[in-house]
Amino acid sequence: SGALAGHSAAALARKVMGWGWPPLSGLGEAGIRPRRHAAAFDIAQARRAVQGEMHPYDKNIFRRGDQLAASFATIDAAWQELRNHAAPGADALALRETAALLATSRWSLATAQARTESRGMHKRVDAPHTDPTQAHRLLVSGFDAVNLRADAPRAAHALEAAE
Repeated sequence: SGALAGHSAAALARKVMGWGWPPLSGLGEAGIRPRRHAAAFDIAQARRAVQGEMHPYDKNIFRRGDQLAASFATIDAAWQELRNHAAPGADALALRETAALLATSRWSLATAQARTESRGMHKRVDAPHTDPTQAHRLLVSGFDAVNLRADAPRAAHALEAAE
């Protein structure tokens, strides 16, 4: 579904903007320039780590703080390995795709750890109730360091829009 969505978005952008796009540039350096010495990096193993931490129901539907922390540690270790040693070669596209998988997995796990409640589809078996003080979005950013911040509560957004 992600590939179909990407193709559809690109087709719409071509239709709307034509071919006169500005030159593209990469976001981040993971998979392009290693922070340390270049060394062998197992793309398949990193992808298996993502699948092993992000797919199982017992880790991502029935969430617990300790399991989220363990999953983040596993994904973060793969990210650090990629970031420190992976250098592009014949598999440059696969390496960048793997960097994207690891980055989005880290963001997802970091926000799930920070939300110590159950809300919407985010269910924590160790925190089954909704916490009214957490009625806000969590905004995540950063590559080498994951940064989180709480967005203004939804009620504040509604008041601003009404004014």
